[in-house]
Amino acid sequence: MWSSAGYYGGDEEEEMVGYRFHPSEEQLVNHYLKLKMQGRDHEVRRIAEVNVSKFEPWELPGQACTEVDTDESVWYFLAAPDYKYANSKRANRTTKAGYWKPTGKERMVRAESTGEEIGTKRTLVFYKGRVPKGVKTHWIMHEYKSFFNFPNQRDFLLYKLMENSDDDGDGGDEMQANLEGGGGGQASSVMSCNYDNPSPYENYAAVNFQNNEPREDSQIQAYLDSFTGYDESSYNLNSAMQPWMYNTGDTSSSSYDPYPGYG
Repeated sequence: MWSSAGYYGGDEEEEMVGYRFHPSEEQLVNHYLKLKMQGRDHEVRRIAEVNVSKFEPWELPGQACTEVDTDESVWYFLAAPDYKYANSKRANRTTKAGYWKPTGKERMVRAESTGEEIGTKRTLVFYKGRVPKGVKTHWIMHEYKSFFNFPNQRDFLLYKLMENSDDDGDGGDEMQANLEGGGGGQASSVMSCNYDNPSPYENYAAVNFQNNEPREDSQIQAYLDSFTGYDESSYNLNSAMQPWMYNTGDTSSSSYDPYPGYG
């Protein structure tokens, strides 16, 4: 259903019974991360905006918007970069209980259809304690960056958190307690998954919309009144305001998917 919040995340998405959220790496970067960087928060509401360094990994599942598949322990988050120092580009990967350690080489993320490099993926493993005596846990996170360069774009990263259930490492009991108890006590670090509690970006958009509403409404009404004598249902004027123009995919293609990542 179309609403002012956009097509994604509306009632129709909530009613997609039997579907699960398992986007490809290309969809994560070329759709969700791209839209977030462009400020189109309403279209990526299925992924919460969370400062991951403010939470322990076992607290993060309680902050996620997407439900966990029965066979997978996977959660997704969007976050602005968190740096150790104000004038530094060195990432802050430390939490109160431990730290995230980069593992292996940074890998490229490519568009499947063209092979174009659109971003990178780095694997992080969580260690309890402090360097050099940290104890490896079963928590793994993929950090995605993009190569996009849009005018006035916002700087964001996308994270895919995974729990290795085959590992007997620490964190399982803590995670269950946080899921049952609401996921920790740092709710101020989380942007809402719905629009009863919008993010600062959405508040800004709402204020500007309200300020312009009377003038814009009168202009729109005057335009619609010019169609006096015509049957709106026949001409379907409302169809001109459908959300397809806001999607980044190729809407002319028969394979166009309005719900990327579901299957």
